[in-house]
Amino acid sequence: MKINGFLCSLFILQLLFLSSQAQRIGYKEITEKRIEFIAPRLGLTAGESEKFWPLFREFYDQREKLTQKTRQKNNQPDNKPLVTDEDYLNAIRFMIDSKMNQVTLMKEYTGKYVEILPPEKVYRLLQLEEEFNRVLLNQLKDPGPERKEPEPGKKRPPF
Repeated sequence: MKINGFLCSLFILQLLFLSSQAQRIGYKEITEKRIEFIAPRLGLTAGESEKFWPLFREFYDQREKLTQKTRQKNNQPDNKPLVTDEDYLNAIRFMIDSKMNQVTLMKEYTGKYVEILPPEKVYRLLQLEEEFNRVLLNQLKDPGPERKEPEPGKKRPPF
């Protein structure tokens, strides 16, 4: 009987683990959702799409590498609690440097995008990325079925 109870407990733990894994969405899935959101609204030609989307994915891969590097630094076991003003200043510098690296990467890839797409489409891309981020945040706040993406070209009311 104890073995059955143990096996049952183990099975329940596995289900809980698998359930939590299924709910976790990685950056690649978010990148693909981002593309699904942006593609119909950006209006790229077949030739533009062929050149642009691999570069777009590359940007998000590079951005994830920067994010992972920041997480690794923050999660190092030798990270001691911040105590002194110098500790806090170093942490602030690290946070700012991390954000600057993200901005530098964005600037670099925006330059690459302009080599492939007209500036008007790159500008629209940046707008659509911000719109996607708002939609994603809204869905995270309230994932109910009444929350829908706005139709292409239409904006969601600010409330």
